[in-house]
Amino acid sequence: MMVDTKNGDSYDGLLVACDTFMNMHMKDVIITSKDGKFNKCKEVFVRGNNINSIQIQPEVLEKHSVQVKLRQAEALEHR
Repeated sequence: MMVDTKNGDSYDGLLVACDTFMNMHMKDVIITSKDGKFNKCKEVFVRGNNINSIQIQPEVLEKHSVQVKLRQAEALEHR
């Protein structure tokens, strides 16, 4: 996923965890600064109040929607 921050930096990596405040723990991250320079980090933590936008790959969204539908079907079966 890619996270764009309010200061213009972007973080492209794997989401490890996210809390209710949208704080994000990411690993294997490529950081692109607003001036175009690249850095690689094994781990980063991005505070939710600094996030401007996030981009999630379509395959991830599709997989999530399938899982939600399966959970809903299971919930209906247990009624």
